[in-house]
Amino acid sequence: MKKQTIALIAILTALLTACTETTGYNTTLVQADSLMNLHPDSALNMLESISTDSLKTKADRAYHALLLTQARDKNYIVQTDDSLIQVAVRYYDTHENAPLQARAYYCWGSLYRDRNDYSQAIDKYTIALSHINGRSENAELKASLYSNLGYLYYTQGLSTEADSIYQRAELLAKSQKDTASLCYTLSQRGMISLEQGKTYYPKAEQQMQQALSIGKAFSDSTILVPIYHSLSMLYSLMPKPGQALLYARLNYSGLKDTQHCYRTFLLLGNAYFINGQYDSAGIFLQKILKAERYYDTKADACMRLSEIAQKKGIWKHPFFWKESGQCIRTVHKLISKGMTFSIP
Repeated sequence: MKKQTIALIAILTALLTACTETTGYNTTLVQADSLMNLHPDSALNMLESISTDSLKTKADRAYHALLLTQARDKNYIVQTDDSLIQVAVRYYDTHENAPLQARAYYCWGSLYRDRNDYSQAIDKYTIALSHINGRSENAELKASLYSNLGYLYYTQGLSTEADSIYQRAELLAKSQKDTASLCYTLSQRGMISLEQGKTYYPKAEQQMQQALSIGKAFSDSTILVPIYHSLSMLYSLMPKPGQALLYARLNYSGLKDTQHCYRTFLLLGNAYFINGQYDSAGIFLQKILKAERYYDTKADACMRLSEIAQKKGIWKHPFFWKESGQCIRTVHKLISKGMTFSIP
């Protein structure tokens, strides 16, 4: 009887092991995962060197699929095929591993984000968030989900939903003492307030200036430059011309690429314009006309250039039409197709 009991336990244990497939992951996968945040390029090289035939368990194959998708995303490789990440999603959904489910759905959502399928991206990000809500760990992933969801809601014109997500992101950033995330979140909330109209400008200013105050303590241009841009836009609308020009200049001086920053050229051109410095405004606005794409930005620049021409009395001058006439005709063509433009 005792031998039969032991044999039965052994059989049940084997069956349980086969069903759950618990495993110590392939050590190379674990090592690649440890490099993911600080050295994503090294992680990608390691993962691409692994032959899938060498991965003997479903757990390892799912883990590899997850890590490879994540490494490609972190190395800014646009992925159009979601078959790889679905390997991970199916496995973790079956085994109900919440932290890895969240990572898999986050990667899946990022793939849809890069394909500009924002509704699917929002859906996957929301599922990912549901797997880690209420957990004290996974703060970094949660912050990334908040940032992506907030941005996608914002770009879709869903300001209420975006602000709600950013509020949660703000609380998380404060609890984690995550300065970069806090600055970004406050700045984005400021932009949402700005777009709600004049009565919200003081609130927008308070949020943006709070972000700037925190960001200045760390002197990180990647944090400060977007805040400068937002403040210049705000002060152009308030209007506070001197402040608008100050922050437009700071935004420009903090950029690494000052040759192709067409939205910044527009920001500077507009700031110089409202300060009555039309020659300086024209220099930066003319730079935009050299862009091969950015048609909405070029259209905004042309509209502002036409105003400068009127103020300087050169509207009928042949030189003006030679430089800007074609662009203005482009504006009319785009407007006829239903596109709208606005100077920031």
